[in-house]
Amino acid sequence: MVEVTEIISRALLKDEQRACLPASGSGEPLAQVIRRRIGPKSELIEMLAARVNGRLELIEKSGPTLDAWLAHGGNLSAAAQAMGAHRNSLRYRLDNLFRETGLRPDCAQDLETLVMVRAMLRPTTEFETPPGDIE
Repeated sequence: MVEVTEIISRALLKDEQRACLPASGSGEPLAQVIRRRIGPKSELIEMLAARVNGRLELIEKSGPTLDAWLAHGGNLSAAAQAMGAHRNSLRYRLDNLFRETGLRPDCAQDLETLVMVRAMLRPTTEFETPPGDIE
C-alpha cells in the first residue's frame, strides 16, 4: 500500500512541476510582455497605484513575504518556515498589507490584483528604463 501511495505522490508531483513550466513558444514571462505593451514606467506605476490605495512601496517592501506566501499556495506555516520567520509574524505582515492596500484576502479578484501588481513591480533588467521613458 505504501508503494502505491508513493507512486501516486510522485505522479502528482511530476504533474505539478510540469504545470509550472512556461507555455511552449513563449520564452518571455507574461508580466514582462505586459510591461512592454503598457509603455512608459510612469504610466504603469500610476495604473498600479490606483488599484492598491497608492501603497506600492508597501507591496515592494513586502515582496519576499508575498513571494513566499504565494509560492506555498497561501499556506502560512510553509511560507513562514521557508522564510525562517514565525507564522504569526507572517500573518501580521500580510494582515497589514491587506489592510493598507484595501484588498481582501478572501476575495479572488483582490488576490488576483495583488499577484499582478507584485508581478509588475518585480524588477527586471529589461524593463528598468523602457524606450521613451524618462525618469
